[in-house]
Amino acid sequence: MALPNENRTAKTDAVEAKIKKMGPKDLAALPGLDADDLRVFGTLIQHFCFIDLNLRRSLELFKLSGMLPESARKLYPNLPDAKLTETLVEM
Repeated sequence: MALPNENRTAKTDAVEAKIKKMGPKDLAALPGLDADDLRVFGTLIQHFCFIDLNLRRSLELFKLSGMLPESARKLYPNLPDAKLTETLVEM
C-alpha cells in the first residue's frame, strides 16, 4: 500500500531541524509512544487498507466489464497501489 505524498509545512521542517541537531542522549530522553499514539497509527493503517481494498474491488468490476483502461490492463491484477487512483481518475 502506498503512503500519501508528504505535506511539508514550516512547522514540520522546524521540528525536523531540531531533531537533527539533538544528540543521542537527547533523543533517548524523548517520550515513547503511548497507547493513544499506537491506536492512531492502527486506525490510519486500517483506513488505508480499507480504501485500498475498495479501490481494487472497483477495478475488478471495470476489468470484468471490459472498461479497464489499456494502461491498467497490462498490470492488472498486480497494479501497484500508487496506480489505483490514477487508473480510476483516467476513466
